[in-house]
Amino acid sequence: MVLAGLEREARMQHIIDQITRTTFGKRSEKLSEDQLALAFDDLDVARAELEALGEQAAGQKKERARRESGTARGSLPAHLTRIEEVILPEEKECPCCGG
Repeated sequence: MVLAGLEREARMQHIIDQITRTTFGKRSEKLSEDQLALAFDDLDVARAELEALGEQAAGQKKERARRESGTARGSLPAHLTRIEEVILPEEKECPCCGG
């Protein structure tokens, strides 16, 4: 997931670099408004993909936290020794009924 985010970020930076180079380079030609709008559309798509990836990661993190907090704990591993201890009450007779 992190690598996909980094790839998208690199792609977005590449698009920005192309726009900058085309607009402000030494031999740059002036972009028509249509070409500039197309480049910014690519940038918007890349940004939306990054935001969706971030929201998806946040949703998975919340889901994992919800599952971990709400689940019962499993049984102990088999290699651990089990000690069963039974505690019996002290044998005292009841003063009122003798039981």
